[in-house]
Amino acid sequence: MGIERVNKLKKEQIDRMNKINELIEVIANTDRQFFYSDGKGTISKFVDGNKLFFVDKYTRQKIYPYPSSKKLGFSDGGTLWGLINDFREWIITGKRTNGNNGYGGLYCTHWGYTIEGMDKVISKAKEIGYLKQDAISFGDMCLKLKDDGNEWLLGVTVRSELNAS
Repeated sequence: MGIERVNKLKKEQIDRMNKINELIEVIANTDRQFFYSDGKGTISKFVDGNKLFFVDKYTRQKIYPYPSSKKLGFSDGGTLWGLINDFREWIITGKRTNGNNGYGGLYCTHWGYTIEGMDKVISKAKEIGYLKQDAISFGDMCLKLKDDGNEWLLGVTVRSELNAS
């Protein structure tokens, strides 16, 4: 008898990992193209290697995606690190995790993405089950912030779009 692999991902976790990779692909092909390296022609993604790892689009290193890790090999900033940790939690637990690790998750208004681009991301997140089907659109959330007098919470790109209309 061989030694059983204790940390092997379960089928439902691998299914969620593949769905998150689809979402990352949408993010990478929208607006500022986070998770895409133009110079390398690669997109970041999660992979199963007895444990869940995140492969960085630029360094191509496997990163252990936990808040306590040192982020060695991660080429993006804190906002995306928080998002990666939200994604990891959902992959492992299947529980709603958007925004658990700071920066507003997929509703962060400071990505520099357009409202249309963020709504595309939110739509994909709903499609894969990461967000609830009745979750507010990004555009509606931004309009609500503006209408409630909280325009200061909006990033430059979003604020500019809302003031132009």
